[in-house]
Amino acid sequence: MNNAHMLLALLNHVPVNIYWKDLSGKYLWCNLAQARFFGLSSPEELLGKTDVELFYDPDLASKWSKNDQIVIREGIPIVFEEVAFLDHKKVAGLS
Repeated sequence: MNNAHMLLALLNHVPVNIYWKDLSGKYLWCNLAQARFFGLSSPEELLGKTDVELFYDPDLASKWSKNDQIVIREGIPIVFEEVAFLDHKKVAGLS
């Protein structure tokens, strides 16, 4: 197994949400934890979608998108709690 395969295996099996998006907010890649956060069974189901397509609450999707834009504009990470209701369950995480 080469280093790239080992890194992908690690990213896919850590119990934290890992993802990246393009500048328009579409998911380009995510690990299994991120897919499961949205109630999906595989990361491939998330690819190409935006938060607006994934959340039932448009205000929440807008908030998450605005947070992404802050990170893109400032070029530095920000840490905050993100709370959502997915499939009628409250979920929260640090982003």
